[in-house]
Amino acid sequence: MTLLTVTLAATLGSFLANAAFYLIVGKLAQRAEKKRTEHFQKLEAECLEVIKKEDERMRNYAKMEG
Repeated sequence: MTLLTVTLAATLGSFLANAAFYLIVGKLAQRAEKKRTEHFQKLEAECLEVIKKEDERMRNYAKMEG
């Protein structure tokens, strides 16, 4: 009975340790993905702003040229 108890306790402890590890790693990966997504959206917004300014500049240039 003691060997069975020790084996079950070791198995349960190992399972809980692995589950906790994967939960922590998953949470850290989720945070990293969120930061990367926010950074990408910021870069995308800056790029669109530059494109809009360049488009406006070219339209003004075309008006000046006639």
